Amino acid sequence: MIGTFSKINILILWNFYPMKQSNVSVGVTYWNYLKLAELLNLQGGIEGDESQLDPDELNFIVTHQVFELWFKLMGRELSLARDCLNAEWVAESSIPFVVHHLGRVNEILKVAVDHFRVTETITPQDFLKFRRKLGTSSGFQSYQLRCLELRLGLDAATRALWHRRNGGGGVDPVATLIAEAEAAGSNDPQGARVAETLRSAAREVSLRQALQRWLARTPINGIQASAPEAVEARETFLASHRVMLHAADPRLVPEFDRFAEAVELLAAPADVDPEETPRDRWRRIVAGLLYIETYRDRPLFAWPRLLIDRIVELEEHLVLWRTRHARMVERIIGRRPGTGGSSGVDYLDATACIRIFPELWAARGLLG
Repeated sequence: MIGTFSKINILILWNFYPMKQSNVSVGVTYWNYLKLAELLNLQGGIEGDESQLDPDELNFIVTHQVFELWFKLMGRELSLARDCLNAEWVAESSIPFVVHHLGRVNEILKVAVDHFRVTETITPQDFLKFRRKLGTSSGFQSYQLRCLELRLGLDAATRALWHRRNGGGGVDPVATLIAEAEAAGSNDPQGARVAETLRSAAREVSLRQALQRWLARTPINGIQASAPEAVEARETFLASHRVMLHAADPRLVPEFDRFAEAVELLAAPADVDPEETPRDRWRRIVAGLLYIETYRDRPLFAWPRLLIDRIVELEEHLVLWRTRHARMVERIIGRRPGTGGSSGVDYLDATACIRIFPELWAARGLLG
C-alpha cells in the first residue's frame, strides 16, 4: 500500500513540476536580471571615465552609491510598514507584517553603520586629491535620506526645534534642497524630479502619524477608544499607572505628570473627534502606549509591544548611523566646513540629537 501511494505521488509531482516551470522566464541571466552592465558603468565620476579617477575616488563613489541603494530599500520597507499601520482598520494579524519590515530596516542600518569602515580607508591626504571634483555637492543633498526622514516623521517644525536646542542653526535641509534643485534649472535635468520627489514625500502620512493614530485606537481594559465609556477607562488607567509609579519610585511621578500633559512635540492624530482637545488626543496616545507596555506579557499585546520596540530600535540605529557618519567625516576632513557649505562635523553632531519619536523614548522611563 505504501509503495503504491508513493508511486502515485511521484506521478503527480512529475506531471505538476513541468507546469510550474513553464512560468519561469527562459534565457534570463544573473547579469541581465540585475542590469549589471548598466550598474557597473555608473562609477565614472564627473569625467564619465574610470581611467580618469584618482586612486581612492572609486572607493568614494561606490561606497556612497551603496548607501543610496540602501536608502532606496529602506524607503520601500518603511512605506510598506507605514501603509499597513495607517489603514482604517489594522487587523491584529497584520502587525507581524509591520514588525517584519521594520526589522529589515534595522538590519540595513546595522550594515550601513559598518559600511563607514570602508570609506574610512581613504586618508585625509588621498581625499584632498579629488575633493575639488565634488564642487558644492554634499551628502547634505542626499534627497533619498531626506525622504526617509520625512517618511519617518521628521517634519520641518520638529527638525528646527531640535536644531535650535542643539546648536544646529535651525536649518531646514528639505526646503534648502528643493530650492537648490529648482535653481539648477536646465543645467540639471534631474533637479525638477528631485524637488517633486521631496514635495511628494512631505505630503505623505509619516510612520509617526500612522503610529499615533494606531496608539490612539488602543482598547483600554477591553473598551474601544470610540466607545462613550473610553474616556473614563483611559483616565482610570492613567491614574492607576501614576499610583504604581509612586509605589515604585516617587521621583517618577512629576516626570509622569509632565509626560502625560506634553503636547508641544506631538502632532495630534487626524482621525479623531474634531471636538476633542489636543490634550485629550495626546492623553489617548499616552494611555495606549503605556497600556501596551504595561500589559506586554498578554498575548493580545505581544506583537504590538514588539512593534513599538522595533521603532525604538530603528531610531536608535539611526542615531548611531548619524554619530558614526560624523566620526567618519571628522576622521577624513577634520573640522573643515563641508563641501556643501555646512559647518561639517558640528552640523552632523547636531543631527544626532534629533528624536523623531520622543514620546516612545520618554515612556521608557515611566514603565514599572
